Amino acid sequence: MVPARFFCPDLTAAEAVLEGHELHHMRTVRRLAIGAEVELFDGCGRLARCRLARLDRHRAQLEVLSMIQSEAPQRQLTIATAAPKRGRRFALHRQLIVGIGPDRCLVFRRGLFRRGRGCLVLVGRKNN
Repeated sequence: MVPARFFCPDLTAAEAVLEGHELHHMRTVRRLAIGAEVELFDGCGRLARCRLARLDRHRAQLEVLSMIQSEAPQRQLTIATAAPKRGRRFALHRQLIVGIGPDRCLVFRRGLFRRGRGCLVLVGRKNN
């Protein structure tokens, strides 16, 4: 069985701490108990296998069992998207893109996309 994975920006110590959204997901959604083994990643190539040592309402403390440092990925991610209308959709759209963490983001005011060879091709519209 694949262990649950959580984002932890600071994976340099022998113990890791989760708070906020990651804690909510661990405690309420996944309902993990003390002693459960999980994986933590930092988005910079480090992956840690951890054991849940302490869990309370505001934070989770995890004991780091092992750490793996991988090289930066060779591929780059570019997101090409049309901007939605301002308001709640715009805020959600921006939040999702930032959460993915692309290397580049191309936002078009207007445009249609069609499938090309392994990519999306922008077919522009005339401004009237």
